[in-house]
Amino acid sequence: MDEGHTEDVYAIQVMGCFLVSGSMDKTVRVWNFLAQRLIAPPLLGHNGEVLSLQFDPDPARDVILSGDTNGQVICWKFSTRAITRLLGDAHNDAVIAMKMDGDRLATGSADGIVKLWQVNHGSRDTPRTTQIEHKRSFIGHAGGVNAVDISGDLLVSASGDRTVRIWSVSTDLIISGGRDGALRLYNRHLRGVEKRMRGHSAMVRAVQARSHEEYTDVIVSGSYDGSVIVWTRQVEDEWLLHRLDAFTVAERAAGAVPHLTRMVSAGMLDATLRSHPRSTWTTSNPRRCLRSEDPVPVLHPAIVFQVEMNEGWLVCAWESSSSICG
Repeated sequence: MDEGHTEDVYAIQVMGCFLVSGSMDKTVRVWNFLAQRLIAPPLLGHNGEVLSLQFDPDPARDVILSGDTNGQVICWKFSTRAITRLLGDAHNDAVIAMKMDGDRLATGSADGIVKLWQVNHGSRDTPRTTQIEHKRSFIGHAGGVNAVDISGDLLVSASGDRTVRIWSVSTDLIISGGRDGALRLYNRHLRGVEKRMRGHSAMVRAVQARSHEEYTDVIVSGSYDGSVIVWTRQVEDEWLLHRLDAFTVAERAAGAVPHLTRMVSAGMLDATLRSHPRSTWTTSNPRRCLRSEDPVPVLHPAIVFQVEMNEGWLVCAWESSSSICG
């Protein structure tokens, strides 16, 4: 083929009479497979060598997706070859593998991470920019991910660490609290603890998780140290800590809360949620307190026994007051 690539070809896919190829020459080329000719000039846009690609000429999708050595993913419109979306930092290293399943895209990278994306192609009859939304990251490989496949609820990845892993696309975290004050996240497909998060200074008595679509992104934990912590997932598998603490014995002894009678000594949702150093304590009065006519609670941090949450409220039950706070 005189119109061929000028350097090594690392990625190809054939569908019907079309063949799309990606090369170390940083181009993507679309061919008529039967005629063995290009149907358009080479697609330019990558600043790294193209290692992976997927495409679908169906008018309902009309898409080419390609990944390069710089961790970049580019989305092209198949019919016009125009760039409709560019993800400059899809991965922290080369995007080695791709697999598209309908409106879902799985990518594997030299950074050892597998990612799941939702691709919104929009309507072919209206001008649009393809939307690609990161849904989940699958972390566990100790080497680069060289191949991925996805079907139904299962995503399979093969790595340079000599393992093949099968992941559940739906939430696969098991969350537990321990006597040591740590919160542990287990992946049901892996052995051992996937992540250990520390924020409490005493036993974690209550744990509640809330999912957004297909992944867990909020965890609330209550502890014997009198605090409630809201953990929110940030990029990749990092979690931001928002701490709501009980009034300490020292604060009450200093008269910091003289107006409290039977009000439970725990700061709840009226506290400003923000990242805190571990030494910082945030307190506030509860927004609403439903309580029996019990005596005033004793002056030690109230043990949190249970936490529940929905879209608008965080509710907890604690020791000494027979009360519920929201």
